Amino acid sequence: MTDDQLAGPLGSAVAGPGGAARDTVNGMIEAGLLDDLMDRVDAGGLALTG
Repeated sequence: MTDDQLAGPLGSAVAGPGGAARDTVNGMIEAGLLDDLMDRVDAGGLALTG
C-alpha cells in the first residue's frame, strides 16, 4: 500500500496525495456534523436511503 492510499471502511474514496476525501470526512467528524445528522435520523426526522 502506498502513502496516498488508506485502508478500512472509511478509507479514501479518492486515491491521491493527502487522501482528500478522507480529510473531508475527518473534518466533518471533528465538527460534529455527522453526530447532528445521526441525531436527526434517530429522532425520525430524516430517512437515509441508498
